[in-house]
Amino acid sequence: MILNTISNVLIFLGISFFIFRVIMEKENNLIDKLPTFERFYLKTSVSLVLVGALSNLIINYNPEISEIILNIGFGMLLSWSVFFYLKYLIKNKK
Repeated sequence: MILNTISNVLIFLGISFFIFRVIMEKENNLIDKLPTFERFYLKTSVSLVLVGALSNLIINYNPEISEIILNIGFGMLLSWSVFFYLKYLIKNKK
């Protein structure tokens, strides 16, 4: 289903943005100040989401409708968070 593919693309792009813009950012990085377990937990969880979305895209996985709805929700949520980050947080840093 095309909606699942679009949502997996949004999830993949949103998590990729989060990894490269927020987690790997070196100036004023709050992630590096977290305790070791919390850093590991965060990095592992976003990595697993990234791998899951990418594998769904590669194998063209078509799940049940409830999982498609969940993927659409995650895709929309991550898209909103990227938009929010770029519009409000980057603007306020300058």
